[in-house]
Amino acid sequence: MGITVTENQGNFDFIIAGGGAAGLSLAHHLIDSPLRERSILIVERNLQEHNNRTWGFWTNRPTLFDRIVFRTWDRLRVTCPEFSRTYELGDYRYHMIRSLDLRRFSLQELPARGNVAFLQGRVEAIHDQGDRVQVIVDGQAISGRWAFDSRFRPVDVTAQATPCHTLWMHFTGWEIETDAAAFDPQTPTFMDFRAPQRAGLGFFYLLPLEVRQALAVYTLIGGARPGASAGEAALTAYLESTLGVGTHKILRKESGALPLTDRPFPRRLGKRVMAIGLKGGRLKPTTGYAFLRIQHDSAAIVRSLLQAGRPFDIPPDSPRYRWYDALLLEALEKHGAGVLPVFSALFKGNPIQRVLRFLDEAGSPWENLLLIASLPPGQFLQALLSSRSSARRSFNAQSIRARIDKRRAQDQERAHHLPTRKPGLSR
Repeated sequence: MGITVTENQGNFDFIIAGGGAAGLSLAHHLIDSPLRERSILIVERNLQEHNNRTWGFWTNRPTLFDRIVFRTWDRLRVTCPEFSRTYELGDYRYHMIRSLDLRRFSLQELPARGNVAFLQGRVEAIHDQGDRVQVIVDGQAISGRWAFDSRFRPVDVTAQATPCHTLWMHFTGWEIETDAAAFDPQTPTFMDFRAPQRAGLGFFYLLPLEVRQALAVYTLIGGARPGASAGEAALTAYLESTLGVGTHKILRKESGALPLTDRPFPRRLGKRVMAIGLKGGRLKPTTGYAFLRIQHDSAAIVRSLLQAGRPFDIPPDSPRYRWYDALLLEALEKHGAGVLPVFSALFKGNPIQRVLRFLDEAGSPWENLLLIASLPPGQFLQALLSSRSSARRSFNAQSIRARIDKRRAQDQERAHHLPTRKPGLSR
């Protein structure tokens, strides 16, 4: 079993404030590294097991949590007003992890290492103290070498020091069970825009668990926060009228709101305190996805600890992708559901792998140009490219296409002058 705060005399190498996805992920990455013998304390207000969150993510690589993946798919469906398409993911897989399974797995695996402790309580303050950090939990002072703070508060977004875009992504989800077969368990719906399009941009996603069971979620970006009844009414209409689902019962519900913002999140909160998770800006501003970004960030923190002796030497966010985020957030802020043609063109005009790499911030500049060139050059894209973002660039849709045409011409010219290879000769 794991150590306790008393047994460790209130001293730990790493103290993690918050036992959600970010805190637990960092703990798993630490014990999966050469730092596995260091002592770790995870402080969480409520250690009870709750199945109130679901994380979806796509990847073409293994993760530390493959053992608790609840469902995996090798295809995705996207439905827009003018088309519906099912995409084969190639070497990518779309995974679903439940918060219940992550919490249960962590409570079993981490203490079994013998140097990890869980403490249920409220973190009241975190203070630097020379070469240590002091964390106050329900009035008790606990000392550590490093502290990682994942306690996100809405004020972290609303208290903005610089102008930025901030929209809220509101979601209402039901896990349902039908009386008769209603779903294709092999094909989840990544985005279905047959949703009420009012002030904000609305869409559904559907994760089929069995032929009679699925998780359906209504999402609204921007606009006024929909009441519980409005979100549930949208789900009812989607399931019954759009999908034709018959009699069903609700097994569980989930709901919440996530901040989509391009504001900078400080990572270093003190000499020995670092922000992680949503508090550290790990939520992708234009998609609301965070789980895989948290894994990459946790791995980077561990590398920094090993190589530099401190956690702060991690790769900075890509300025190019921060600019893309700012542009799309501004378009959503100005036009709401009016940007739907941009999303339609994004999925209709590009291979799904290119779209996923773009959303993952893994696409090359050339891939990005190809993707942007596929978007409509009308008011929506022009709104993106005339953004008031601080990262504003000096080109427009026409110049993007000109660059692509020039690149293609150069490639063709080089190919024309290459010597012809004879059969049977290798490079």
